[in-house]
Amino acid sequence: MSILLAALLLAEPNAPVMSARIEREENRLVATLSLDEPSNVWLFERSAIDWDEEQPWRPRSFEVLTPDVELRHVGHHDVLLSTDGGPVPSEVRIAVTPFTADLQRDYTPVLAFTDGTMAVYSHHFVLAPVADVDTVAAMTMDRDSGPPLRRPYPTVTFCDADGVLVEGVRQRCTSVNEGRYALFGAGEPVRAGPLTALIDEGLPAWMADSSRDTLLAAIDYYTERFGTPVLGNPTALIVWGGATPDRTGFGGSSLDDMLLLRFEGAALQSPEPRWRRALTRHLLHETAHYWIGQQVEYAASSEAWITEGGAEYAAIRAIGDLVSPGAMQAELAGIWQRCGEWLERGPLSTARQRGDGRAYYDCGAVVHHLLDHADSGDRYFAFWAEQLAAMPAPTPYPLARFTTNLETEGLATAASIIRWMNEGPIEDPQRLLAGLAASAGLDVPVAPGDSLSAWIAPSSPTP
Repeated sequence: MSILLAALLLAEPNAPVMSARIEREENRLVATLSLDEPSNVWLFERSAIDWDEEQPWRPRSFEVLTPDVELRHVGHHDVLLSTDGGPVPSEVRIAVTPFTADLQRDYTPVLAFTDGTMAVYSHHFVLAPVADVDTVAAMTMDRDSGPPLRRPYPTVTFCDADGVLVEGVRQRCTSVNEGRYALFGAGEPVRAGPLTALIDEGLPAWMADSSRDTLLAAIDYYTERFGTPVLGNPTALIVWGGATPDRTGFGGSSLDDMLLLRFEGAALQSPEPRWRRALTRHLLHETAHYWIGQQVEYAASSEAWITEGGAEYAAIRAIGDLVSPGAMQAELAGIWQRCGEWLERGPLSTARQRGDGRAYYDCGAVVHHLLDHADSGDRYFAFWAEQLAAMPAPTPYPLARFTTNLETEGLATAASIIRWMNEGPIEDPQRLLAGLAASAGLDVPVAPGDSLSAWIAPSSPTP
């Protein structure tokens, strides 16, 4: 964070500068924003585009009800402005049409269940004052380039006459002071063993059964190898987006102790073998994030390939043990081939700016495959189990710590490879990757592979 951007904040750093109240009115929400400081520009702390149209989502969801206030997209970010050029009023009301499509590198604003239950994400209603529009225009898409998040976190209050469910407690009004999903409607998560889940009644029956069984198997598998998760037992929200005729979507992310999953597509109504395999693959990746992604957090979004690649490789190992060794080999061939193609476009550190977010999954998994076969082999789960045991709470895990710990364990070659892939310069990456595979004794020809990953719409790196 630059000194200049930090200096643009207009309030005391230890005091919240706003609060929000979200109420349900039939099929829409109404947000009342209380802005406690005078500012001409209020920046939404999270802004993103959706996968389908690659456009900002708020202009399609937010209708500003307060006169003389407008919502504007500036550069990569959404802001509230006063139309007369003066300070934004201290109270702003917004009508919200639930936006349910998946976002790139951010949490879905609203998870909408078939029975009308809605899970609404609080942090999309959090703002911060900035000096002017030019400041926002100069920011990159990376949230790290903007003002730091306020501490304490602003209070977001959700209200509904029928009650709002947050962390297992239903109240007429409930407040959160962190990014959380709040449930409006009659939906009640059900616990089965180590998993609590709310599964959409519209989800095809085979997907509901397979999701529950696979998640339970994945939790057991990863707990045995990574250790007991510090966040406790997970809660899964599993949403059916409908039998869309021309789209098959597998969306997913994790947030604290929650696994958030959304599926859609007419093709998924029939339990064809390829869709069963794709569902298993997707659930294994998202469940791995409960350890590598939530307990181990990325320190900067440009380093999210550590956690995305870690979860990707965990899923590949799980496929080998829970599905078949042949399916695992197909996955491995795919990640090595695609990683070479990504690295031909540039190093991992700039992949996001190039729009190559999938490189985080493929090349991050290649890194962990090399780690797994370093020294005497079978190092992946042992390495991360040791790291996780030293983390009593969710902890940012910067690249420097990753490479230092590898060197401490005698894996200096793996650390050097990671720095090379992250920083470049990279010349003829296919040849170099082939050499790395050969030197590690890996039978993964750098050639196209029939990967299950190709069937899955890319989900965002855990925001």
